[in-house]
Amino acid sequence: MATTAIQTKCVCGLKSRGTCKNCSRIKMTFLLKNGWDFLKNSNGSNPVRYNYYSKNGETAQQIVEGMMRRFLDDVLITQASRIVQFYENGQLIFEYKP
Repeated sequence: MATTAIQTKCVCGLKSRGTCKNCSRIKMTFLLKNGWDFLKNSNGSNPVRYNYYSKNGETAQQIVEGMMRRFLDDVLITQASRIVQFYENGQLIFEYKP
């Protein structure tokens, strides 16, 4: 029986600590309300966060719940967000409208 190893550190070459756009399973994107452009990334795109490597072994639902908890703790980004979207392998898996 073949088992897949759970990735707990960056192996793509970016040498990121904690999270990585290539090695993390879940991506959380914030679609901002009008007037909150100062929170956008330097290239003008909406903010994105990735799950911690240590959580890659958990179910997608557990990872999303943890990321949502941290999102709701950040008052500024919660006020600025119109929609929060979660992706796994490029596919939308959950959407939250605060």
